[in-house]
Amino acid sequence: MPNDDQEGPVMGGADLGSVPPKTVILRGHNKDHIPHRVAKKVIILGTCPSRELAPIEDKTWEVWTIGPGGKNVQRWERLFELHGAASWPQGFRHYLEELKSVKPPRIIYTEAAMPDWPASQVINRDGLFAKYGRMWFQSQISYALAVALEENVTAIGIYGIDLEAGEEYRSQFTSAKYFMNL
Repeated sequence: MPNDDQEGPVMGGADLGSVPPKTVILRGHNKDHIPHRVAKKVIILGTCPSRELAPIEDKTWEVWTIGPGGKNVQRWERLFELHGAASWPQGFRHYLEELKSVKPPRIIYTEAAMPDWPASQVINRDGLFAKYGRMWFQSQISYALAVALEENVTAIGIYGIDLEAGEEYRSQFTSAKYFMNL
């Protein structure tokens, strides 16, 4: 963590350009895959019906979404696809093929390298786990919230993320709430 008398971002490496002073960048994060404009307002968009309330048309918000349900939103800059090859169901085959056509500056965060996906960026899970604790990463929503925190986003709008039913969603709700409270 930076201390009060340090200037500029804290990292073990290269110049970070226009990153705000005292920003902590996780080791291994590749800043070339972050859009050149610094996002200040981010919509994290899930797949539940309340997503229709998101101000997608307002270009002052950057749109981040999750999985197959989010890919077909009319506008998005980042997609979190962290399920991993071992956990993709057969029904995902068409969706995974479609991700091969996504090009930068869009970003698709993945847990492992996806050489056939030009927009793929491996998320620095180890860095996030070291900083926040592994137990809080129970869903792609948690990863999106953590990345927003790492980038010092000033406003986060959450739409289409209900996490209200089933055993699976209890842990996802708890982890998402953890990041919302930071």
